[in-house]
Amino acid sequence: MRNEAYLCREFCRRALLFSVLCCSAAMALGAPAVLLETARLAPAGDPPHFGNSVAIDGNIAVVGATEITSGVLDFPGAAYVFERNSAGVWQQTARLTRSSDQQGDMFGADVAIDGNVIVVGDLFHERAYVFEKQGTSWVRTAELGTAGPGSGNGYSVAVH
Repeated sequence: MRNEAYLCREFCRRALLFSVLCCSAAMALGAPAVLLETARLAPAGDPPHFGNSVAIDGNIAVVGATEITSGVLDFPGAAYVFERNSAGVWQQTARLTRSSDQQGDMFGADVAIDGNVIVVGDLFHERAYVFEKQGTSWVRTAELGTAGPGSGNGYSVAVH
């Protein structure tokens, strides 16, 4: 139940922030803001709750997918990496997970990217995982967080 409440609060917070930014941009320019969809990112397999967290840096986007149904963690979470090629087309290049696909985690609850470094939060295991691009692959290079309930690790992540 705690995780459902968190997701509801987080969704409302992000929706409010988005609407405030759009309205602020429109007011600053003195005209209505027009946002045009230029690409639709969709991973293979149509994962549940795709898009609950999103981060983008240049030509790389990371999208989290964490499932909660009736307060139960039913599916393994994941973070999907999309990269824009030289023709301007976005393609899925990786699916990042905690380790193996295990039912009942919150991997992908929050994501961040800076250059070739991605950080993915996992609320259930209270961890943040660091991935770095090595060649054409994303490799997990660190696991951050201390063991113990209530630490809050993985709730929100950032990288710079």
